[in-house]
Amino acid sequence: MRFLALHFQAPLASFGDVMVDNYGNTALFPALSMVTGLLANALGYDRTEKTRLDALQKSLLLGSFHWGPAPERLPDFQTLRLNEPGEHWLNQGWTSFGAPEGRDGEKKPATHIRYRHYLADVDMNVLVASQPTGHGAPTLGDFEQALLKPARPLSLGRKPCLPSAPLLAVTPQNRYVEGTSMREALLTLATRRARTMDPPPSTITLQRPANESDEALRTKSITDERNWIGGFHGGERQVVVEANVQLPPLESP
Repeated sequence: MRFLALHFQAPLASFGDVMVDNYGNTALFPALSMVTGLLANALGYDRTEKTRLDALQKSLLLGSFHWGPAPERLPDFQTLRLNEPGEHWLNQGWTSFGAPEGRDGEKKPATHIRYRHYLADVDMNVLVASQPTGHGAPTLGDFEQALLKPARPLSLGRKPCLPSAPLLAVTPQNRYVEGTSMREALLTLATRRARTMDPPPSTITLQRPANESDEALRTKSITDERNWIGGFHGGERQVVVEANVQLPPLESP
């Protein structure tokens, strides 16, 4: 199977997780819905194209890894008094879909309080594969071309989380990885990138989709999908998280 390699590097990123009340959490690995939204933005999908977005998410196979310890979680405490002069609820913010967005909701004096969690100093490596769905889902080549010249600005989760490095390798031949499984492809990518680092890391922590050969005790249930038709987050899938996976010894130059 062929995989497209992405590199998520940024001072701040937010990969999405289950939101509880006014706490917007982040997972340690990129969510399937987040990567779907990122690729859809690059391709120029409109947010109203729910069927295409749903088909895109169903077609994606996603795996990722990071070096060393997990990125540090950084909570952001946010307050806003909506009854202050200036009527903040009438302000408009920029969007990634080409038009300013106004503020909706109840218009009466109030203080809005919420927490938003981020990951600091993110250096995450991601692999995506496109599975045939019978609905004309984009190919890896479509993703590659779209990421080289995205239709809109791209962010790693929330809008302020701008990447600090290109998402694709500069050299075209380094943008793809071959492997019989997601795990094998992740280790191949890690070994390739470790050769360019000084000192080269020897272990990674990875997350990959669970398969039939995985023991039930090793699998973990996560809810990182979005119901694009209904407009809410939902769904459940099984993944395996493996910490301190040893990389093959690097060959001498």
